[in-house]
Formats: sequence, structure tokens, C-alpha cells
Amino acid sequence: TTRAGKLLDTIGSGQLGRADGAFDAASFFRPQGLALVGDLLYIADTENHMLRRADLKTRQVATIAGTGEHGSSRSHRPMPARETSLNSPWDLAWVRDRLYIAMAGSHQIWVWEPDSDTVHAYAGSGREDIEDGDAASAALAQPSGLASDGKRLFVADSEVSAVRTVTLANAPVVRTVIGRGLFDFGDADGDANNALFQHPLGVAWSGDTLYVADTYNNKIKLVDPDRRSSRTVLGDGEPGAEDDPPRFDEPGGVSFAQGKLFIADTNNHAIRVADVRTGRVTTLALDGLAPPRPPLAASPAVFPNAVTLRVPSQTLPSSREATLRVRLNLADGYELNDQAPIAYRVETPEGRGLVRAEGIGKTQTLKKPAAVFDIPVTTGDAEGAEEVVVSLTYYQCRHGAGGICEVRSVIWKVPVQVTSSAKRDRIDLVAEPAASAQAKSAAIERQLEKP
Repeated sequence: TTRAGKLLDTIGSGQLGRADGAFDAASFFRPQGLALVGDLLYIADTENHMLRRADLKTRQVATIAGTGEHGSSRSHRPMPARETSLNSPWDLAWVRDRLYIAMAGSHQIWVWEPDSDTVHAYAGSGREDIEDGDAASAALAQPSGLASDGKRLFVADSEVSAVRTVTLANAPVVRTVIGRGLFDFGDADGDANNALFQHPLGVAWSGDTLYVADTYNNKIKLVDPDRRSSRTVLGDGEPGAEDDPPRFDEPGGVSFAQGKLFIADTNNHAIRVADVRTGRVTTLALDGLAPPRPPLAASPAVFPNAVTLRVPSQTLPSSREATLRVRLNLADGYELNDQAPIAYRVETPEGRGLVRAEGIGKTQTLKKPAAVFDIPVTTGDAEGAEEVVVSLTYYQCRHGAGGICEVRSVIWKVPVQVTSSAKRDRIDLVAEPAASAQAKSAAIERQLEKP
């Protein structure tokens, strides 16, 4: 959009995927960070573990790094960009003809070198911690935001509630501006001995000022990286959507342009604009946006990392209310992230209308995640067969691992026979840990293939 909010273009079909090509056909999976260089927009395609590039003139999207698979490399040795698997790239910064990457999943800063078309770790050992020093031995913790003054990278190091710097030199060095440790967080202004953040996600540099989206404190703070001090400039800590006095709900990103700070106000689903001279905040009205076209059916193309499960044929009574009961059996040592809503969708691809659900064909959210929950459906008075497809995405987190989470997507394909003689009005849909889920699905596939 323009800075006034008028729509200029839309990049992506609105469907989950990793397709390159024209703007209206290309697809992404939870893109997070951007870097604009002339007419080229670089995109951190986080859940696809890829870097993408959108040419704003030709209206084409291309993949420049990553294989689409979740990577584990922490190497500081250059590797071919499109042959190297990445690990949750979260934000980008273009400095001195190189693209720096906040690689949240490996707790490192990486770099893409366009001249050699290679990627490699630039700073961080890959160990999750807050430890300063040279690039190979320093430790970061889920870096999620990048900015630069041309000499240093500024890093929102989320899991240690810190702001760090990385020098742009032949022998880069990591230093802490504000932050103490994995379990040291809060909301306090002052110098480095007193200041506290809580899970900052975004940083933006302007002049000699660093703006920080202090996400879980619902504030925007101003940091002096040389004096190592911080003070609140917007927000009172309470979640809200008011412009006067300004309140936010987990602001996740900040960007500076022409005397104004643009704020991604995540839980308010809004872009807020702050005049840094007056402190006045407005909510950006977006002019010309239309919702993306809905996907036609749930499939691996819509949920690219999903495990697809075939369920043996089920029966439901006609002319009745019924239930799809979802049970998430988490891997050992994991629990649901209670801050991340579960997203699900019910579809009947052949559209016979024998099984109906509220909002069928549209993505719904379960705001309070639960390992067991019911999706109500109804059946018509006609008898016959209907395939029901249920797609679901949830987040599971390791116990005591500082909130490090993984996303899981499951698609159930359920043949349903609607008949007046059916005795049971519930279908159980069970998501097992990934390995056992795939094994069970394969066994069912083999059974279904038998004459």
C-alpha cells in the first residue's frame, strides 16, 4: 500500500503453499519479515523455511534460498543457497549488498551473499543463551527482529528478552545492549542494570535512535545502544486498541519512514502509525483490500507440511446432530501453546450436503487451545456417502525449553455413510505424534487397498 493505506498490489494467492510465479499464483506459509531493495522485496517465508524474492515490476515471486524442508545446519561455511535447508527465518535486513537473516530456529544470524549465491551462519554458535563474544562462540536465543545503522546489526533477541548488536566487520562480535538471561524479563525503563523487556520481536533504526516493539509488554520503547538505556515512548502496558492514549496488543513489528513509525499491532489485526515528533498515534485505514479467494479443498498444497491421515469408513445417523471429536496426542515432553489458537477447517469436497458444519469450507479458530475438543456437525434426512475432510494446525511446545514451539498440521480424510440405522453420533479424529501418525495412516491405506 501507499503510506496512506491505498492498496497498490497483493502478493500471494492467500493459500498456504510454496509456489513461485505470478503474484496471484504464488503462495507462502506464515511469512514474517521483509526487506525492500529498490523494486525487489525480500521475504522471510518462515514456516516454509525459505527466502523468497518478489519483483514489484515484473510481479513475479522466486525462491532464492532454502529447500522447503526444516534444516538443522549451523555452519559458518558458505553453502549453495537453494540446496541448503533453513530453520525458521524470521526477519531480514539488507546491508552493504548482503541480506542478513534472523534465523530464529537455529538461534543464529545468517547471511545470503548474492554474488556467490550462498548462505551461511554469520553470528551465533547455535546454542540458545545470552553470551557475548566472537561470532563463532556467542549465543543468541530466537532472534526475531533486525535493523542496522550500516555498522552494526541490531537484534531483537526474543527468548532472552534482549536487544543485541552484531558488528559488520571481518571478525564480527556480538554484544548485549539490554538483557540478562533466559528467565530475566519484565517491564522497566532505565540503564542496562535496570531496564527489562518481555519478548521483543521488532526493531527499527532511524537517525541515532532504535525503536523496539516490546511485544509482551504492549509497548514501543526507545533504546540508546551506546548508552545502553531504554525508555517507554508509546503504550502503558495494558492491552488495547485505542489511539488516544495509545494502547497496543502484542505489537510484533516496527518500520520507520518519513518521520513516522509503522507498527504491526498483531493481536489487533491492525497497522498503527505513530508520529515520532508529537507522539500521536492513528490506525491506518487500508483502502481497496479484498479477502483472498478461499481454497477449494484441504490438501497438502494448502497445508504443505501436514500429515494426511486416512480414517476407516464411519457411519452417522441421518437427521441428527453429531460430533467430530478431535484428540491431540502430543509427543512426550510437549504441551499445547495456550497463546496460539488452533486453526481448523471442515470441508466436504463433493458438496453433497449430507454432512454440514458451521462455516464449512472456511478456517475457524479455537481461541482456547485444548487437546480434546468437539466440532459440531449435522446430517440431513437423505442417506448416502460423503467424504469429510478436516484440516487442523496446532502448536506444541517443549516443557521447560523457554517456549520453543513447533507447528503441526494434520488433515483427516473420512469416508462417512449417513444412514438411519447408525448407532453412534460421534467420529473420533486422533492426531498422534508425527512418526506413529504416519505409520498408522500407512497401515489404514494398505487395509483400504485390500479387495
